[in-house]
Amino acid sequence: MTTKSPVPFPDAVPPVETISTRRFLSVFIAVAFPMFMSGIDQTLLATATPTIALELGALQDASWIAVAYLLATVVIVPVYGRLGDAFGRRRVMIIALSVFTLGALLCAVAQSLPQLVAGRVVQGLGGGGLVTLAQSLIGELAPPRQRFRFQVYITGTFTSASFCGPVIGGLIVTHSHWRWLFLIHLPMAAFAFWRLSKLPTGARHPEQARNLDLGGIALFAIAAASSLYWLTSAGHHFAWDSPTSFALLAVAAGFFAWLARQQRSHPAPFLAVDLLGNKAMLRLMIATALFSAAMFALIFFLPIYLQLGLRLSPSTSGLLLLPLTTGTVIGSMFAGKFAARTGETKITLVVGLAMGSVSLALLALLPANATTVGVLGLFAGACFGGVMPVSQVVSQAIAGRTRLGVAGALVTIFRFVGAAAGTAMTGALVYAMLPEMDLRALVRAADAAQTAAIISAFHIAFLFAAGLTAMAAWVASRMPRVSI
Repeated sequence: MTTKSPVPFPDAVPPVETISTRRFLSVFIAVAFPMFMSGIDQTLLATATPTIALELGALQDASWIAVAYLLATVVIVPVYGRLGDAFGRRRVMIIALSVFTLGALLCAVAQSLPQLVAGRVVQGLGGGGLVTLAQSLIGELAPPRQRFRFQVYITGTFTSASFCGPVIGGLIVTHSHWRWLFLIHLPMAAFAFWRLSKLPTGARHPEQARNLDLGGIALFAIAAASSLYWLTSAGHHFAWDSPTSFALLAVAAGFFAWLARQQRSHPAPFLAVDLLGNKAMLRLMIATALFSAAMFALIFFLPIYLQLGLRLSPSTSGLLLLPLTTGTVIGSMFAGKFAARTGETKITLVVGLAMGSVSLALLALLPANATTVGVLGLFAGACFGGVMPVSQVVSQAIAGRTRLGVAGALVTIFRFVGAAAGTAMTGALVYAMLPEMDLRALVRAADAAQTAAIISAFHIAFLFAAGLTAMAAWVASRMPRVSI
């Protein structure tokens, strides 16, 4: 049996000068706050979705509250990655924060579900820059091994925001109005603007702005939007075998084929196909997409399951996600320290994904109750938390210091593509198994038979998420070793 040699990367020799912890933390406070805003916004509405659906529209369409944000983020991330590398990440991050804040204001005043979805698109166009540019700023300041140490705090911030979002959202919906879910971003944005203004402009690499692939981004947006709309709408807006369904599939397939040809011929494709030519990077991105599909579907639909299936209040369902938050932070800290000490990354990915798959399968197979959700949430969070910091640092190591923005954009693209597809597919699966039920009415009341059907549908969805995570573990196990 032959042993695969480690994948080389440009940053194998760390720079002589290293950043002090004190200086890094001053930068970390500035970049972590916008990142927290973006992270919490992805999940803040999870526990509020049934309440919003009662006021603005059908629950079957409410998944677009999440999907629209994620899709807009994916489309804009390559632009921010290139512009940040070219013109300074702090300057471009301030622009992203401005767009994000405008989107929050539009959502707060929305009077219908389409208006709310439009506001979420604007938010996503800003939020995509907050995550990518924050990661790139950290990579700019720290050499590879030190990035693991600091990536723990970054991942802790992002994952805590993602999983605390449902808790905060549930409390706000229970004690106030859902519009405050967006209004609370305004004072946070003011603080974030102030902290970002204290940062230096940062390194610039103007050559990275050449040949920005706007055509590829547009093709991807059309292909992804049409396919996700088909996933979320077939079965209740139109039949699966209707002309509308076939037309949407044809449009999606045509634009994806066009995109594939265009990416091969463009001098600077937005998917960075040269990086994807690296086996370690390609398999890491596939595993990231599969893992994100399962994780974000769990984040979005678990509160709905708790409210419709277990008949818990929004605030209680949000609090039941706290073990998931705690586990994620613990897992990210352990994985970061282990990788920083040993330089090993593959084992963390494979073990974390495999054990995460087991926890999701148990969530589907064990009796439905709050204790099961809490215990397995803690375990799943610890497994998932260990995956994210490792995948981010490995991608940066492969790409090199001059392409940190491109690497960060690539990770974010695959993470959010997976998240959007996972949310859409899980929603389609759950609602297809409840075709005769008025889901808006079930938010108020449900009899025993209806409750049993809801629980059964969500348990099948959890098994689906477990399968996605198991596939991610298998893909990660086939990834060449990357020494850090």
